[in-house]
Amino acid sequence: MLRRILKNVAFTLTIWTVLFVLAEGILRVRQSLAKGAPDAPLSRLVMCQPDPTRIWRYKSLHHQIHKNPEFEVDVRTNELGLRDRSIESDPNNRAAVLAVGDSFTFGWGVEPAERYSERLEDMLGPPGNRVVNAGYWMYSFDQQLLALRELVPRLRPRVVVQGLYAPHLLTLMSHSWERDASGRLMSVSNPGVRVAEDGSLRFTNQYLENPPFRSRLVGEVFRIWFNWRLAREGMTEDLPLLDPASTRFALAWRMCEQIIAETASFLEGEGVDYVAFGIPRDLQVSGEEWTDAYRAAVKGRRLDLDLPSRRLGDIVTRSGGAWVDLLPVFRTSYQTDLYFKHDVHWTREGHRLAAEILAPILKERMEHPPRPRAPPPSRQ
Repeated sequence: MLRRILKNVAFTLTIWTVLFVLAEGILRVRQSLAKGAPDAPLSRLVMCQPDPTRIWRYKSLHHQIHKNPEFEVDVRTNELGLRDRSIESDPNNRAAVLAVGDSFTFGWGVEPAERYSERLEDMLGPPGNRVVNAGYWMYSFDQQLLALRELVPRLRPRVVVQGLYAPHLLTLMSHSWERDASGRLMSVSNPGVRVAEDGSLRFTNQYLENPPFRSRLVGEVFRIWFNWRLAREGMTEDLPLLDPASTRFALAWRMCEQIIAETASFLEGEGVDYVAFGIPRDLQVSGEEWTDAYRAAVKGRRLDLDLPSRRLGDIVTRSGGAWVDLLPVFRTSYQTDLYFKHDVHWTREGHRLAAEILAPILKERMEHPPRPRAPPPSRQ
């Protein structure tokens, strides 16, 4: 009896070993042919290149079609690596307005002509009031500041309009900063993100890059689990930002205050007007945007859906910038097609509404620029 049991166990182990070896071999051949690392891509966009100060930037003159279950869009970059038309061929060779921000400004899921920046250009008129789009998906406020330092002297805009998306406070917490002797931010680093050879942006993880026994099969199983966990947690990880009792992101808020103050100070020194606006998250706008994951995470918690917008607005105004909160109008004008059904970004209708809110404010400030702030009184 014991001999039969041992024989069955040995046979089962042999079968599983053969299957494991076959699966391992297939994965190694597939990954070798694909010349790809077994880590987790953040996007199917392969337009990035490493940057010593901002972690990554976009390749210049890049072109690809970006496909997603909810959209298919054309993505092209100009000579500066921006998703915008050429700067060099523009006779004015400058911008009246420079729009900086994350994937919302980049126009994730929409064509360039459908973005709030291009709609603003049409609304502002005349033709000389060009709006240049400097949106970088996945950039947080510190990377945006470093981009502004490069672009403002080059484009000489009259106004910088910056979209602030509160969930990027989580990104800030993963960054390390290098400052010069005067305290000026010089570079940002994040060991958890890297640019792959194909130009995709990827998370780095010990188990993904060096799985146990150097097994591709173990790494693939962990990659599937890792992506599943990211998708599940990514939708609710920032909910403490809405919780007045939570101190989880206290460090991120302090970092945010420093970066916004430094951004405002830099732009003031360049003689550029600074306007920042809050990008509302879908769940802040309407309960119709809440998924089952939201409802389960929110259950039993007393949340203040306006809290991130208020805190960002306070930081911007204390730093000397002008604040525009899109949340109230997005609520009163809510319709189900402002955001993609599954993706958290604006559709063309969301961009249209944002432009309609921003246009009269920017037009007023361009026609009647605010006076420079008086320097603080000197202390004897």
